[in-house]
Amino acid sequence: MPFTPYHFGPGVLAKSLAPRRFSLTAHVASQVAIDCETLYHILNHTKPDHRFFHTMVGACLVGLSVAVGLAIVASVAPRPAWRWLEQDLSWEALCAGGLFGGLSHAILDSMYHPDAMPFWPWSRANPLLAPHSIPPEICVVTGVLGLVILTWRVARA
Repeated sequence: MPFTPYHFGPGVLAKSLAPRRFSLTAHVASQVAIDCETLYHILNHTKPDHRFFHTMVGACLVGLSVAVGLAIVASVAPRPAWRWLEQDLSWEALCAGGLFGGLSHAILDSMYHPDAMPFWPWSRANPLLAPHSIPPEICVVTGVLGLVILTWRVARA
C-alpha cells in the first residue's frame, strides 16, 4: 500500500462484523508500527524498504506486541468514558485486532510491493505479488463496506 491508512479498511470491516471481539485500536496501531520500519528505511535510503516486520513472522510479533502494550496502558489508564472503547481494549479484542492487523498488513503489502518477502525465513520469494490496483481496491471496498455495516448497527441500536 502506498501509505498506512489504506490498511485500515479490512480492520473497519472486521470491527463491524465482530464489534466486541475485535479491537480497531490494536489494528490501527499495528499498521502504524509496521510501517515505521518502512519509513525508517526510506529516510535512511536503505533497500529493501519492506523487511522483517513485513514478513508473516514479524507482523505477528508486532501485532502481539501492540496488543500487550495496549493492554498494559489500558490497565493503568482511567476507564474510558465510551463503552465501545472499553470493549475495544479487552484482552481478546486486542489480540484479535493486533494479529489481524499484522497479518493483513503483511499480506496486502506483499501483494503490492515486489521487495516484500512474506514467508521469510523459509523463502525469499513473494508468491503473493499481484497487479498494483488490487490491494488498494481491497482496502477501499472493505473500508466502505465496514462503515456501512457500522452505520447500520448504530442506527439500529
